Amino acid sequence: MFSSPVHGRNVFGQNAEHKCDDSGDDHADGCQGAIICYPDPLGCFCPAGYKGLNCTEECEAGKFGANCKQECHCANNSLCALDTGVCEDNQCEDGWRGTNCQYGPCPVGYYGDFCNLNCSCSGGEDACSEVEANCANGCAVPWTGTACNQDNGAGNIILTYVRVNSGQAANVTCTVTRNPLVAQSDLVLSPNGTLLTAEEDARSYKQTKVVEITLETAMQVTCSVRDTELMETISLMPNG
Repeated sequence: MFSSPVHGRNVFGQNAEHKCDDSGDDHADGCQGAIICYPDPLGCFCPAGYKGLNCTEECEAGKFGANCKQECHCANNSLCALDTGVCEDNQCEDGWRGTNCQYGPCPVGYYGDFCNLNCSCSGGEDACSEVEANCANGCAVPWTGTACNQDNGAGNIILTYVRVNSGQAANVTCTVTRNPLVAQSDLVLSPNGTLLTAEEDARSYKQTKVVEITLETAMQVTCSVRDTELMETISLMPNG
Protein backbone atom coordinates (compact mmCIF):
# COMPACT_ATOMS: atom_id res chain seq x y z
CA MET A 1 0.00 0.00 0.00
CA PHE A 2 1.32 3.41 -0.94
CA SER A 3 1.99 5.49 2.14
CA SER A 4 2.42 9.14 2.96
CA PRO A 5 5.72 10.05 4.69
CA VAL A 6 5.46 9.96 8.48
CA HIS A 7 8.04 11.47 10.85
CA GLY A 8 8.20 12.01 14.58
CA ARG A 9 7.83 15.23 16.55
CA ASN A 10 11.55 15.46 17.30
CA VAL A 11 12.51 16.02 13.66
CA PHE A 12 11.62 18.53 10.96
CA GLY A 13 12.40 19.33 7.34
CA GLN A 14 11.00 17.84 4.13
CA ASN A 15 12.85 14.59 4.70
CA ALA A 16 13.12 14.83 8.50
CA GLU A 17 16.80 15.74 8.07
CA HIS A 18 16.87 18.11 11.07
CA LYS A 19 16.61 17.06 14.74
CA CYS A 20 15.75 19.15 17.79
CA ASP A 21 17.93 17.17 20.20
CA ASP A 22 20.49 14.37 20.21
CA SER A 23 18.35 11.80 22.01
CA GLY A 24 18.10 9.66 18.89
CA ASP A 25 14.35 9.31 19.51
CA ASP A 26 12.35 10.78 16.62
CA HIS A 27 9.28 10.92 18.89
CA ALA A 28 10.89 12.74 21.83
CA ASP A 29 9.59 16.18 22.80
CA GLY A 30 12.76 18.11 21.90
CA CYS A 31 10.90 20.34 19.42
CA GLN A 32 8.25 21.46 21.90
CA GLY A 33 8.31 25.26 22.04
CA ALA A 34 10.28 25.58 18.81
CA ILE A 35 8.94 27.60 15.89
CA ILE A 36 10.00 26.33 12.47
CA CYS A 37 10.38 28.99 9.79
CA TYR A 38 10.99 28.68 6.06
CA PRO A 39 11.32 31.36 3.37
CA ASP A 40 8.11 32.78 1.92
CA PRO A 41 5.61 31.65 0.92
CA LEU A 42 5.89 28.81 3.47
CA GLY A 43 6.36 31.00 6.56
CA CYS A 44 6.47 29.72 10.15
CA PHE A 45 4.66 26.88 11.87
CA CYS A 46 4.81 24.62 14.90
CA PRO A 47 6.54 21.22 14.75
CA ALA A 48 4.43 18.10 14.28
CA GLY A 49 2.26 17.43 17.31
CA TYR A 50 2.17 21.00 18.61
CA LYS A 51 0.16 24.20 18.21
CA GLY A 52 -0.37 27.55 19.89
CA LEU A 53 1.39 30.91 19.92
CA ASN A 54 4.57 29.42 21.37
CA CYS A 55 4.12 25.90 19.96
CA THR A 56 3.90 24.36 23.41
CA GLU A 57 0.35 22.95 23.28
CA GLU A 58 -0.11 19.37 22.17
CA CYS A 59 -2.70 18.55 19.51
CA GLU A 60 -6.19 17.74 20.70
CA ALA A 61 -7.54 14.23 20.11
CA GLY A 62 -8.32 13.64 16.43
CA LYS A 63 -5.70 16.08 15.14
CA PHE A 64 -2.01 15.71 14.34
CA GLY A 65 0.89 17.15 12.39
CA ALA A 66 2.37 20.64 12.10
CA ASN A 67 0.08 23.17 13.80
CA CYS A 68 -2.29 20.22 14.41
CA LYS A 69 -3.91 20.94 11.05
CA GLN A 70 -4.38 17.34 9.88
CA GLU A 71 -7.26 15.06 10.85
CA CYS A 72 -6.97 11.47 11.99
CA HIS A 73 -8.98 8.85 10.10
CA CYS A 74 -8.75 5.85 12.39
CA ALA A 75 -11.23 2.96 12.50
CA ASN A 76 -13.62 2.79 15.44
CA ASN A 77 -12.64 6.35 16.49
CA SER A 78 -9.34 5.09 17.87
CA LEU A 79 -6.59 7.63 18.56
CA CYS A 80 -3.72 8.50 16.28
CA ALA A 81 -0.19 9.62 17.14
CA LEU A 82 -0.13 13.41 17.53
CA ASP A 83 3.00 13.78 15.42
CA THR A 84 2.66 11.16 12.68
CA GLY A 85 -1.08 10.46 12.55
CA VAL A 86 -0.51 6.69 12.65
CA CYS A 87 -3.52 4.99 14.25
CA GLU A 88 -2.90 3.12 17.49
CA ASP A 89 -4.41 -0.07 16.05
CA ASN A 90 -3.05 0.55 12.52
CA GLN A 91 -6.58 0.43 11.11
CA CYS A 92 -8.06 3.19 8.93
CA GLU A 93 -11.73 4.12 8.83
CA ASP A 94 -13.63 3.01 5.73
CA GLY A 95 -12.55 4.80 2.58
CA TRP A 96 -9.17 5.92 3.92
CA ARG A 97 -5.78 4.29 3.39
CA GLY A 98 -2.04 4.80 3.75
CA THR A 99 0.34 4.46 6.70
CA ASN A 100 -1.40 7.34 8.48
CA CYS A 101 -4.77 7.04 6.71
CA GLN A 102 -4.45 10.30 4.76
CA TYR A 103 -5.37 9.01 1.31
CA GLY A 104 -9.10 9.38 0.77
CA PRO A 105 -11.66 7.55 -1.36
CA CYS A 106 -10.98 6.99 -5.06
CA PRO A 107 -13.36 8.51 -7.64
CA VAL A 108 -16.10 6.16 -8.84
CA GLY A 109 -14.72 3.66 -11.32
CA TYR A 110 -11.10 3.78 -10.15
CA TYR A 111 -9.01 1.88 -7.65
CA GLY A 112 -5.42 1.28 -6.57
CA ASP A 113 -2.88 3.09 -4.43
CA PHE A 114 -2.91 6.11 -6.75
CA CYS A 115 -6.58 5.76 -7.87
CA ASN A 116 -5.23 5.40 -11.41
CA LEU A 117 -6.58 1.94 -12.27
CA ASN A 118 -9.91 1.51 -14.00
CA CYS A 119 -12.64 -0.93 -12.96
CA SER A 120 -15.48 -1.49 -15.43
CA CYS A 121 -18.44 -2.17 -13.16
CA SER A 122 -21.97 -2.97 -14.30
CA GLY A 123 -23.87 0.18 -15.19
CA GLY A 124 -20.71 2.27 -15.03
CA GLU A 125 -21.74 3.81 -11.72
CA ASP A 126 -20.86 1.18 -9.13
CA ALA A 127 -17.85 2.04 -7.03
CA CYS A 128 -15.36 -0.78 -6.74
CA SER A 129 -13.29 -1.71 -3.72
CA GLU A 130 -10.17 0.45 -3.79
CA VAL A 131 -7.88 -2.48 -3.06
CA GLU A 132 -9.39 -5.59 -4.66
CA ALA A 133 -11.45 -3.59 -7.19
CA ASN A 134 -14.36 -6.03 -6.97
CA CYS A 135 -17.66 -4.53 -8.18
CA ALA A 136 -20.73 -4.75 -5.97
CA ASN A 137 -23.10 -5.70 -8.83
CA GLY A 138 -20.72 -7.45 -11.19
CA CYS A 139 -18.85 -6.34 -14.28
CA ALA A 140 -20.02 -4.44 -17.33
CA VAL A 141 -20.08 -6.39 -20.60
CA PRO A 142 -17.62 -7.65 -21.84
CA TRP A 143 -15.41 -7.28 -18.77
CA THR A 144 -14.55 -10.13 -16.41
CA GLY A 145 -12.11 -10.80 -13.59
CA THR A 146 -11.89 -9.61 -10.00
CA ALA A 147 -11.11 -6.06 -11.09
CA CYS A 148 -13.42 -6.13 -14.13
CA ASN A 149 -10.43 -5.25 -16.29
CA GLN A 150 -10.22 -8.40 -18.41
CA ASP A 151 -12.29 -9.77 -21.25
CA ASN A 152 -12.18 -12.83 -23.45
CA GLY A 153 -10.44 -10.93 -26.23
CA ALA A 154 -13.59 -10.66 -28.34
CA GLY A 155 -14.51 -7.14 -27.24
CA ASN A 156 -17.47 -5.17 -28.56
CA ILE A 157 -18.25 -2.41 -31.06
CA ILE A 158 -20.61 0.56 -30.74
CA LEU A 159 -21.42 2.15 -34.10
CA THR A 160 -23.51 5.35 -34.23
CA TYR A 161 -24.21 8.27 -36.58
CA VAL A 162 -25.88 11.66 -36.63
CA ARG A 163 -28.83 11.70 -39.03
CA VAL A 164 -28.72 14.40 -41.75
CA ASN A 165 -30.59 15.42 -44.90
CA SER A 166 -29.86 13.77 -48.21
CA GLY A 167 -26.70 15.19 -49.79
CA GLN A 168 -25.21 16.23 -46.46
CA ALA A 169 -22.26 14.70 -44.64
CA ALA A 170 -23.05 12.45 -41.67
CA ASN A 171 -20.61 11.89 -38.83
CA VAL A 172 -20.21 8.17 -38.14
CA THR A 173 -18.55 7.11 -34.86
CA CYS A 174 -17.13 3.66 -34.22
CA THR A 175 -15.84 2.74 -30.75
CA VAL A 176 -14.18 -0.60 -30.09
CA THR A 177 -13.63 -1.82 -26.53
CA ARG A 178 -11.25 -4.74 -26.22
CA ASN A 179 -8.47 -5.96 -23.96
CA PRO A 180 -5.80 -5.92 -25.28
CA LEU A 181 -6.35 -2.52 -26.87
CA VAL A 182 -7.05 -2.52 -30.59
CA ALA A 183 -4.53 -0.60 -32.70
CA GLN A 184 -5.99 2.45 -34.46
CA SER A 185 -4.74 1.08 -37.80
CA ASP A 186 -6.77 -2.11 -37.27
CA LEU A 187 -10.05 -0.24 -36.81
CA VAL A 188 -11.66 -0.23 -40.27
CA LEU A 189 -14.80 1.53 -41.50
CA SER A 190 -16.35 0.71 -44.86
CA PRO A 191 -16.93 2.90 -46.75
CA ASN A 192 -13.96 4.62 -45.12
CA GLY A 193 -15.22 8.20 -45.58
CA THR A 194 -13.16 11.18 -44.47
CA LEU A 195 -11.40 10.77 -41.14
CA LEU A 196 -12.34 13.50 -38.65
CA THR A 197 -10.88 12.27 -35.37
CA ALA A 198 -9.12 9.23 -33.95
CA GLU A 199 -8.91 8.87 -30.17
CA GLU A 200 -7.43 6.26 -27.86
CA ASP A 201 -8.37 5.65 -24.23
CA ALA A 202 -5.86 3.05 -23.09
CA ARG A 203 -7.18 3.09 -19.51
CA SER A 204 -10.60 1.89 -20.67
CA TYR A 205 -9.25 -0.16 -23.61
CA LYS A 206 -11.25 1.99 -26.05
CA GLN A 207 -10.33 2.97 -29.58
CA THR A 208 -12.61 5.47 -31.35
CA LYS A 209 -12.70 6.71 -34.93
CA VAL A 210 -15.06 9.36 -36.35
CA VAL A 211 -15.50 9.66 -40.13
CA GLU A 212 -17.58 11.87 -42.38
CA ILE A 213 -19.67 10.16 -45.07
CA THR A 214 -21.85 12.02 -47.61
CA LEU A 215 -25.32 10.51 -47.49
CA GLU A 216 -27.21 10.61 -50.80
CA THR A 217 -29.51 7.63 -50.16
CA ALA A 218 -29.87 4.91 -47.55
CA MET A 219 -26.65 2.95 -47.17
CA GLN A 220 -24.89 0.55 -44.87
CA VAL A 221 -21.70 1.26 -42.96
CA THR A 222 -19.57 -1.44 -41.37
CA CYS A 223 -16.99 -1.11 -38.62
CA SER A 224 -14.64 -4.03 -38.04
CA VAL A 225 -11.34 -4.98 -36.46
CA ARG A 226 -8.79 -6.32 -38.89
CA ASP A 227 -7.99 -10.07 -38.63
CA THR A 228 -10.83 -10.71 -36.15
CA GLU A 229 -14.52 -11.60 -36.32
CA LEU A 230 -15.42 -8.40 -34.49
CA MET A 231 -17.78 -6.42 -36.76
CA GLU A 232 -20.86 -4.20 -36.54
CA THR A 233 -23.08 -2.85 -39.35
CA ILE A 234 -25.70 -0.08 -39.28
CA SER A 235 -28.00 1.41 -41.89
CA LEU A 236 -27.71 5.15 -42.50
CA MET A 237 -30.98 6.80 -43.42
CA PRO A 238 -31.24 10.44 -44.59
CA ASN A 239 -34.02 12.63 -43.22
CA GLY A 240 -37.16 13.01 -45.22
